[in-house]
Amino acid sequence: MSEAYIGLIRPVSKRGSAYVQAFGGTTFGHDDTGIQQFFLGGPGELSAYGRNELRMNQYWLVRLGYVYELFSLPPFIGHKTYFTSAYEVGKAYGAPGASRWPNDGSLGLVMETLVGPLFVGGSVGDSGHRRVYFSLGKFF
Repeated sequence: MSEAYIGLIRPVSKRGSAYVQAFGGTTFGHDDTGIQQFFLGGPGELSAYGRNELRMNQYWLVRLGYVYELFSLPPFIGHKTYFTSAYEVGKAYGAPGASRWPNDGSLGLVMETLVGPLFVGGSVGDSGHRRVYFSLGKFF
């Protein structure tokens, strides 16, 4: 079983940055590995799908996004607030019920608070998938 990730972020203006992330994994053709296989679905992994909705032995996922600094928070609350948008497309090989090219688009706000990043947003995807998210903690 092997999994890989690569990401790149670049400023495109004084307050905005674009990013690309790519993920992939394979069990090298073995279906019964004795360990958990790969899952997609949930924030940052086909966001419009339910958490771990797609289970497979091989996948790839690409996310293209944009982050824009909106304003600073008061010091007793945190640091900055950002607008974020992303498009995700992937391939889930052998996942029951998966569309041919699972994909979605998402919009949201990220606030750097004293207790960690707070994300509020939503995503709409193919096959009628849609979700609204609220999370505190790791954003990327």
